[in-house]
Amino acid sequence: MDWTALILALMMIESGGRINAVGDNGKAIGVLQIRQECLTDYNRIMGQTLTLEDVKNPRIAVAVCRTYLIHYGKKLEKREGRKPTYQDYARMWNGGPLGYKKEPTEKYWEKVSPHLTHKVKRNIYIKVVNGGY
Repeated sequence: MDWTALILALMMIESGGRINAVGDNGKAIGVLQIRQECLTDYNRIMGQTLTLEDVKNPRIAVAVCRTYLIHYGKKLEKREGRKPTYQDYARMWNGGPLGYKKEPTEKYWEKVSPHLTHKVKRNIYIKVVNGGY
């Protein structure tokens, strides 16, 4: 799994790479448009107390996203008896832990998947994570 490619693709769809993006009437924050529900899950998994203010930092947002997806990817693997795919992970990011099963997340995957087929420009990812965009 190329986490850099996946997370960059998610960033492009969620915020266009804008670190200060705010969506859903203020409920989705930062480069990965993290919502409180996701952050609450992350805090439970990791024993942390991060706030939505914290996920405005792209490094923290990436850590939250990756941890969340790895955690629920392991649950998918146990439940389904297979390794998660990019599609599974993207659909979980959009639709929650069981998002990979939800029909509405198919449209989200259709938006994300073209970003995975292009050569990943890691320098863009690094700039975003370091707050350069």
